[in-house]
Amino acid sequence: MSGSRSYGIMGVPALGVKRAYQVGDVVEMRKPHPCGGAAWEVLRVGIDFRIRCLRCGRLAMLERRDFERKVKAAHTADAGVEGG
Repeated sequence: MSGSRSYGIMGVPALGVKRAYQVGDVVEMRKPHPCGGAAWEVLRVGIDFRIRCLRCGRLAMLERRDFERKVKAAHTADAGVEGG
């Protein structure tokens, strides 16, 4: 088989396949921020992530492992999703 990805039923990526995040993506975290917002904008991608709360503007830095574990849903920057 060629290709590096492993696909499960109906072409859906199998568990363990990581999503590629980009600057500008909007992510929803599993737990809401104390201000009540759950949507964050990705400002920096690498070994760690810098994110900004779209409700209060607070900046946070997370290691990649923690970030990927805490993300509930992600919307690409091209989708034009507004946070709140």
